[in-house]
Amino acid sequence: MLLGVPRSHMSYSSDGDYTWLKERFGVEDHIFSEQLESIVTSLRASLIPDASDVSALLAEYLEDRLADFFSQLRYIAENLQSVTDEEEALVAV
Repeated sequence: MLLGVPRSHMSYSSDGDYTWLKERFGVEDHIFSEQLESIVTSLRASLIPDASDVSALLAEYLEDRLADFFSQLRYIAENLQSVTDEEEALVAV
């Protein structure tokens, strides 16, 4: 979206404190197209995870879901009189 804005220059008018733009990106009171491309590159680098981050996150999520699943099987085994353990609970459902 940032790169879709017409490429002359951008400025912002408000009484807000925009010193963070200078601190983080070296931008004063106008953003030129070259600076914008540099800002977008910097933002993308900090936002887009690499493959190892994604795989670790997915593995953690799967472990949590499996733990929940086995917890539910234990609950069924403990509360359903027709089953005696988690394996029978799995067959029952």
